[in-house]
Amino acid sequence: MITSKKELITKIEKEDVKFFVENYQNISEELKNDSDVMLAAVKQNGLALKYASKEIQNDKDIVLEAVKNDALAFSFSSDALRNNDSFVLTAIKANGNVLKYASPFMKADRDVVISAVKSNGHALKYTTDELKNDKEVVLLALANYPKAIKYVSEDLQKDNDVISASVIQ
Repeated sequence: MITSKKELITKIEKEDVKFFVENYQNISEELKNDSDVMLAAVKQNGLALKYASKEIQNDKDIVLEAVKNDALAFSFSSDALRNNDSFVLTAIKANGNVLKYASPFMKADRDVVISAVKSNGHALKYTTDELKNDKEVVLLALANYPKAIKYVSEDLQKDNDVISASVIQ
């Protein structure tokens, strides 16, 4: 049983989070719930958040570090964080693909989606049909990812401004 915090963090940093996952059964509950240990783990691999306690999955700093590493980690964060406008915006600024794992309510929030497509135009794929038909949102997405044209509503795909924005420079 691994009970030393320092030993565990050193092993995670040296051997990657794979050590943490492979030895999860041999790690004390206290260390599994330790924010320093989990921070070290998510810095190596954001998906380590999956193995964290509910308390850690609700820790804004740890979740943000996890999503910087891998947007999928957001799906392991608490419901409270996934529905917190302010936090979702912060997470999206760190990784625009977080929108894929946000709540349906957040995917329909125009401000959240604008932030996401500014960060990563591909995020347009994960929003509502209504916002895929919003010219401002679409143009922002196309500005940094012209291939997002495939996610744009049929009506807007015929718009001259949208067509021009989708042409790769």
